[in-house]
Amino acid sequence: MIGSGFLAGPIGKHQAAWIAASQRRVTATSKALGSVKWLKISGLTDVAFNGIRRLRTQELAASTKFRLFLGITIVLSICTPVFGPLLTFATAAGIASRGNGDLTIAKIFTSYSLIVLLNTPLSMFTASMPAIAGAVTSFQRVQDYLNVTQRKDNRSSPSQGNRDDRTTKMEASQMVPDATTEKTFNKGKSLSRVTALEPDVIASISGRFSWPPEATSAQSSDVTPQDTPSDENQENSAHNERPPVIDICPRIDIRRQTLTLILGPVGCGKSTLLKALLGELSNFDGSIQTRFSGAVTFCDQTPWLPNEKIREIICGRSAQDANMLEEKEMNEDADWYRCIINACALERDIAMWPQGDQTSVGSKGISISGGQKQRLSMARAAFARSELLVMDDCFSGLDANTEDTVFDNLLSQEGILRKANMTIVLASSDYRRVPYADQIILLNEQGQLQYAGSVDDLKENADFKWLLGDSAAKANKRSKEDITKNKRKSEPSTNSAPDVVAAAELTGALQTDAARQMGDSAVYKFYLESAGWPTIIAFTIGIIVFAFCDSFPSVWLKWWAEANEEDPNSDLGKWLGVYTVFSIGAFSSCLFACWQLFIVVINRSGLYFHDILVNTVARAPMSYHTTTDSGITVNRFSQDLQLIDMELPASALGVVITVSFGVAQFVLVCASSKYMAAVIPFLLALLYAVQHFYLRTARQLRLLDIEFKAPLYSQLMETVAGLVTIRAFHWESRSTAKYMKVLDKSQQPNYLLLCVQRWLVFAVNIMIMLLAVILIVLTTTLREKIGPGFAGVALSNILAFSATMEATINSWVQLEISLGAIARIRSFSMQTKSEDDEALDVLAAEGRNEQLIEPNLNALDSTFWPSKGHIEIEALCASYPSSGHVLNDITLSIQAGEKVGICGRTGSGKSSLFLSLLGLIAQDSGKISIDGVDLATLPREYLRTRIVAVPQEAYILEGTVRLNADPYRNQDEDAQFTAVDSERRDKEIVAALERVGLWKKIEGRGGLSAAIDDKFFSQGEAQLMILARAMLREGESRVLLLDEATSRQVSQYIPKIGEQMILRLYSSLDEATSNVINTIVRTWFKDWTILAIAHKLDTILDYDKVAVLDDGKLMEFDAPRKLLSQQKSIFKDLYLVSTNQ
Repeated sequence: MIGSGFLAGPIGKHQAAWIAASQRRVTATSKALGSVKWLKISGLTDVAFNGIRRLRTQELAASTKFRLFLGITIVLSICTPVFGPLLTFATAAGIASRGNGDLTIAKIFTSYSLIVLLNTPLSMFTASMPAIAGAVTSFQRVQDYLNVTQRKDNRSSPSQGNRDDRTTKMEASQMVPDATTEKTFNKGKSLSRVTALEPDVIASISGRFSWPPEATSAQSSDVTPQDTPSDENQENSAHNERPPVIDICPRIDIRRQTLTLILGPVGCGKSTLLKALLGELSNFDGSIQTRFSGAVTFCDQTPWLPNEKIREIICGRSAQDANMLEEKEMNEDADWYRCIINACALERDIAMWPQGDQTSVGSKGISISGGQKQRLSMARAAFARSELLVMDDCFSGLDANTEDTVFDNLLSQEGILRKANMTIVLASSDYRRVPYADQIILLNEQGQLQYAGSVDDLKENADFKWLLGDSAAKANKRSKEDITKNKRKSEPSTNSAPDVVAAAELTGALQTDAARQMGDSAVYKFYLESAGWPTIIAFTIGIIVFAFCDSFPSVWLKWWAEANEEDPNSDLGKWLGVYTVFSIGAFSSCLFACWQLFIVVINRSGLYFHDILVNTVARAPMSYHTTTDSGITVNRFSQDLQLIDMELPASALGVVITVSFGVAQFVLVCASSKYMAAVIPFLLALLYAVQHFYLRTARQLRLLDIEFKAPLYSQLMETVAGLVTIRAFHWESRSTAKYMKVLDKSQQPNYLLLCVQRWLVFAVNIMIMLLAVILIVLTTTLREKIGPGFAGVALSNILAFSATMEATINSWVQLEISLGAIARIRSFSMQTKSEDDEALDVLAAEGRNEQLIEPNLNALDSTFWPSKGHIEIEALCASYPSSGHVLNDITLSIQAGEKVGICGRTGSGKSSLFLSLLGLIAQDSGKISIDGVDLATLPREYLRTRIVAVPQEAYILEGTVRLNADPYRNQDEDAQFTAVDSERRDKEIVAALERVGLWKKIEGRGGLSAAIDDKFFSQGEAQLMILARAMLREGESRVLLLDEATSRQVSQYIPKIGEQMILRLYSSLDEATSNVINTIVRTWFKDWTILAIAHKLDTILDYDKVAVLDDGKLMEFDAPRKLLSQQKSIFKDLYLVSTNQ
């Protein structure tokens, strides 16, 4: 006990290190699962999950010392039952040898029985020390989190009457000094009081703003502090030496019932300024005054959508409240709801979805397209009809036609939000919207205010008149008839949901798990195989030896007592020596078994089951990720593995030891009273009846107990991701209530499981009581046939047997829950088909008994594939799960080095064509080949590593700059690179980073070895990083996919280039960034083949050809200028709409 007390400190320390390592792994896993679509498009699935495997190895290494001390504590806990009797009888023998009494049978077994009764509580107390230390550590972590500085809303409301306005002030010493702002703000001084707001001003901002330094590094912790910005497009860098500063001087006034447009280049702080207006920034020197009541509606650049139904999301209400709109068709809210649906161009989408506006969007909106997410987010904000609407570049994800339609319907002078007298603040990089605004705010690259004023004033300002360009004339030409026309043309077709699946597959929060029907024998075998049979055999031998050495001494005591009655106190050395050997044998064998279990088995099984999960998830088709809530999968990587790592080994050790003891003790009872052996058949019958009723129910409950915790992870992840939106809408109470409801539900299976377990304890205790009664009856009735020694052995062991059975039940209960984790992983790996298996099924359905293999480069006479980029698409038909064909009989021939634009209205099949090239949707018929290689015969992940793709969301790997720039090379642990090779490659990486304009920033923060994460770069910089990543693929491929890679202002910079696929660089990039991208594409990728999805069609006029899709069919395929010259051309119609002509 004393030793266990001393170990409590180190155990808590090492447990904290293990938990921290575990949370790093779970955080990385959650991030990868949330971006799995973009990982697959980029061909980075293996790279990302290999990083998670390394984190798993580090986690197990970090837990080794904790597991070692845990094993030592368990060994110390058996010292009392092992060495207690030895020390007691050695002392008694020493006293007796001096003539102070004899060790009779009565004395020995009476003492031994008392020791047995004391052993269980003392051992349990000693063994509980790690749990106590762990609880203290957990409480400390909770306390540290609760002590984190809470978010403080430093916005102020102007005082009433003639009282001075109250302003929020912070000492400049709290700010990081910045040379660009010292011209306006004197270091160490606060701003003076601001003047009273004019009556028509709803908000006023002035001063210097930034994210606090602690917020920029918050992602390294396991919990997101309240001050930490949660949105994915936060423009500040997590590792900046100086957090980005927004310098607003003079004061900006946001007037009621106006549209204020915030413009500026990427990374200038537009989003930061909006977050300040929302009260998310507490680190500033200045004032934010607001004069509005209630919530502010907010549309983030990356929309936050809870995993709810469409109607619930738009209405921002519970399902019951949202459904009331159906019952009150004449209700004003119902009319407004229909108006919003129409304005956001969602009518046809809702009509196409399987269950209309009762369709669930899935985790992070994975079941709908990016444009649909944006429109849902805007519909939610518009439906709320708040005084102030804040929009962060939320139109950038829409195609030109839909963008114009939705903008006109909402924000033009005839828009419903303007007519509703709402105040709107819109951050954008689209200068075409300038004529529609009442006020313009322009920031420069340093975040300084360059211009703030009305559009009328802008016309008279020679320095900034360029903002208008010719967009004012074009804007004035737009009439109501044009808007109506755009509405009609923007209507999506029946194929407009690239990732929509049947709602029935999404509505269930939990997935059907075949593990509930699985027997325990298969689960046991599955676990034992993970540890390795030699290790299991060694562990079993250790336990058997331990059980024998711990139980047989009671027989030895009988022989000793009988010998002592014939010749008192003789041969004490022999009796004590052998007893000592048994005690040391029990201690040593227990130590050996604990080492095998806690060090060897956990290391092997931990990696084994984690690899099964990683391989299953990484190879799962996109249909799995679109139909499965990410919280369910994260639950497998967190709770299931935690049970396997610690709970299962500890409970398994307890069960094996106690069962071994129970068998040994019962054998001794039967050996002591032969008539007890007749009870065995009846005992086995009772045990069978108990397990028949118990296990059948407990198996279901233990799985439900694990599964019902998955929504907790989902809800927590969802809440953290949407903190800014939740706080803006004032949904804190609603979110908390929703979480508590999920928490209450998660406890229901646990409560029922505890009830069933208490029933089991009661049933077993009744059986033991019957055994004890039978033994007493036999002993008293047959006292002439059962000697006192055997009676003592039997009675002492029946007492120990009772304690053993209770301990067995306690360990068995936890073992059952842990086995549920094993069963879930086994059924998950067996039920989830890999995308390669699905591809083989497609080949088999076509009568092609082929295997998926990499192409033979020797046969292709090339060192890499694709080396030319000749693409042939023949009669391609493709579909998503539970949907009809999204591509119908597509035939294209793209020559090596050609540049082809892909265009069409929303839902025409543009993205589906790209996803087909990447093997992400099912190819029902037809053929796609590149350089003569049929893509259907290639392993899917290999295919995506050979086609370079830059997804819509730039995925930044946790690691160094070097890893992010060249992930495919740096993840190859088997590759051997000389120092010369590494130095040459580093120079190539630096050259690429210099070309994209990132090296200066990276060099100042540690160079290629600097550790970065997804907060290191702004959105535009992250896109440049993945462009540099593509540049470094030279000599590995010749195909490039682009999806609206640049903004519409810079189309003249895009020349003919070659082949390599980059998907979806944001269309909201500023002109400078777009120029960099276009220059690089023109020069670096000049020999590659390019397929480019284009929403703004003036960017593809100089392409070799344009493919026009509509309703999944190829309508036109020719040179763009030739199509423009035709009288009747779909491309011409689209072009005229795109350019506002």
